Amino acid sequence: MTDFSREFPINCLTDTVLKKNSWFTDLLFRWHPAGDAVNSRLGDGKAVLARDCVNKGELQNLRVAFRGGYMNFYCGGQSIAKVEFGRDGLQAKIHEKYVYGCESTGKKYVKLTSKGFLEPGKGQFVPYDDQHLKKWIENANNKVGPEKRFVDLVVAHNPDVIDLEMGLPAYIPEERRAPRMDLVALEPHEGGWRVVLWEVKRVGDGRARCEGDKQPEVLEQLEAYTKWLRYGDHESRVAEAYQNNCGLLVGLHAIAKCVRRDIEELGPGIRAVANSNATPPSIDVKPRLLIIYDKKNESFRENGHFDKLKGAGLRVEAVVSLSELALCGQS
Repeated sequence: MTDFSREFPINCLTDTVLKKNSWFTDLLFRWHPAGDAVNSRLGDGKAVLARDCVNKGELQNLRVAFRGGYMNFYCGGQSIAKVEFGRDGLQAKIHEKYVYGCESTGKKYVKLTSKGFLEPGKGQFVPYDDQHLKKWIENANNKVGPEKRFVDLVVAHNPDVIDLEMGLPAYIPEERRAPRMDLVALEPHEGGWRVVLWEVKRVGDGRARCEGDKQPEVLEQLEAYTKWLRYGDHESRVAEAYQNNCGLLVGLHAIAKCVRRDIEELGPGIRAVANSNATPPSIDVKPRLLIIYDKKNESFRENGHFDKLKGAGLRVEAVVSLSELALCGQS
């Protein structure tokens, strides 16, 4: 199995490292764990989701996702910083389009360390200050589309979301990679906890619609995940990785609490799975589909798209109103 792991040397984030790297503590200050809006007022819970609902103001809260040896800080699905330990100690890689505000579509990244980051074309270090991060987030907001804003809204109302933009590595014999999955969450299951995968699509997305007898594109994507999880020992390895992931979230949360004492609590599932005496979570190998009604569009049901997806054996749910954002009600 090509590596699927959730690892990061949390114990290396010492007081000395934090003091030398104020950019990292600024990232932690803006980190809001999943479920940060659970107790907020949604207004009319029966209101139909409208584009204005998630476009008011810019996304400022950051989300964290662990990978194999590093962590990503996301703003609306855009990776603001890939944080890891390297030859220069703690460092972050940030895409140049956020740092410099350029329109680059390439894969050029700017390295940020305790020294700061290099000024373009001059080879001199620019000392970091908190206004830099503010600008990078502002630039990232210009790249966030409506679907990712909705994903962040779902994350904000589900405290046991444990991963974002989850991708699976290639594997033998096909050497294929499945597309990224929007959300990974925990749900109660048979006295323990279960990992569930959610793909999010807007109601107008053609990939979730059926044309005649042709199967929608999203089914192929989700079937690829099921096939991958059922191959060899992948299921148990993913369960182990996500149990470790929960432990990392608990460890990072303890550090972040020293930076922002009013940081929201982690979800009960995360805390339970992270317990040293806990058994690994089980895995639901069949991903689920969340259809977001970002506007009044009943044609999705009227034309049979919803029923066809259900008929294909897919767990599909529709979020039509603000009161339906909690995934715990979609199990």
